[in-house]
Amino acid sequence: MKLFVSAYEDLAWKDSHICWLDQKLDGAVEALVTRPDGETMAIEHTLIEPFVGDKSDFAAFDQSLAALRNDQSLAVPNAGIEVYIPAGTMNGQKPAKRDLIVQSVRAWISANRLHLREGEHRYECDVPGQPKIKLTVKFNPWRVARPSPGILIVGRQQILNDLDRVIEKALRRKLPKLVNT
Repeated sequence: MKLFVSAYEDLAWKDSHICWLDQKLDGAVEALVTRPDGETMAIEHTLIEPFVGDKSDFAAFDQSLAALRNDQSLAVPNAGIEVYIPAGTMNGQKPAKRDLIVQSVRAWISANRLHLREGEHRYECDVPGQPKIKLTVKFNPWRVARPSPGILIVGRQQILNDLDRVIEKALRRKLPKLVNT
């Protein structure tokens, strides 16, 4: 924050005083900055998610798929496999459904890992009692002289581009605080 303020507007704020309001008042903006000439500005940090619901989606996804990511039996020797599951797949699912999704993805990788086409391709993964999951899979065999156990990466893939909604939501929440300060 100090570095930002010191360089802001071609160093016009470099000798400013920073009052850390968020340390004094619960729910306040982060800081009120005052230049020597009396000009002020309020500063507030905010997280801009890449898509609506990213934080909750990440929490559900990360927790559910940790064991799958660490399962080295699914790797292919001398190759890298990246499996991307659509963001939101785990949202709103109870733990039993999440486990079923993870088991289904694990079974799909196990059954198909040795038969993947090189490059990036889309595949469907059956999940009992639910719609199929559309996976994006990248398979990259390595051309190396020494043996390698291979790598498996399991991640999320954003499907919708709703960054405009994310920014609007953040501005609606933060701007009133900034204006009031």
